[in-house]
Amino acid sequence: MPIIIPAHLNEDTLAGGWEISDPLEKLKDKYGRGQDGTYLSLAFDSYIAGGLARAGWSTQIDAADLCATHLMHSNINGADIDSLLARRDSIHAALAEIPLNANLEVELDEGAWAAITRQLAAMECPGIGLAKMTKVLCLKRPALFPMLDSYVMAMLFRDAWPAGMEHDTYADSGVVALKQFQQLLIHDGNLEVLQSVRDEFNAWLSGHAEDRQITPTPVLTTVRVLDNLLWFDSAGYKSFGWTWDEAENRLVPPA
Repeated sequence: MPIIIPAHLNEDTLAGGWEISDPLEKLKDKYGRGQDGTYLSLAFDSYIAGGLARAGWSTQIDAADLCATHLMHSNINGADIDSLLARRDSIHAALAEIPLNANLEVELDEGAWAAITRQLAAMECPGIGLAKMTKVLCLKRPALFPMLDSYVMAMLFRDAWPAGMEHDTYADSGVVALKQFQQLLIHDGNLEVLQSVRDEFNAWLSGHAEDRQITPTPVLTTVRVLDNLLWFDSAGYKSFGWTWDEAENRLVPPA
């Protein structure tokens, strides 16, 4: 079954629906081989799995975490690392306010959204935009934060930026995008489909990681699954040889 991006998630959303077809095959391609044969996604999610196994890791950041985002082409440089580490106290305090079990699969109350806003605001500094912020936060809370890079944002808001995205801060814009992502995640039957894809893919991923001698074994959340698929369908597919078939109106794998 495809994942459906409806024509209207809310009054601010673009017109024109979209289907993400062949989700399992796309994920296997993305994790089965890297753009240059290096299995970048596999290594990134393995890093997350290792961190989550350590007590306290989800409420702290260090230089190694920031460097790990290079696997997802974050472009975080030395000055960015220094700036973020200089804000560690406020970043850690904000992370501690967000419950460890906070998850975009369920509705969040106003208190949770306020805590998320404070988290994004704590990371605002020169050179750090929404993509870099969320690539760091995805490490720490993969069930709550997708990577909101330009590819994912282009899929969430394909025709126009909605009301709220013109705010002056990344925190405000980030909350708008996260709410849009959540609506897509739980829209109609999407969550059930994504959970099924997640479970089947994680079973495949376990064997694949073992074959590649990657430890610990990565385990994707539904948020990471949808994040990957939005990235792939936006423009990421070009790195894996997929093409757009006008007749079938969908992406098709390489022959």
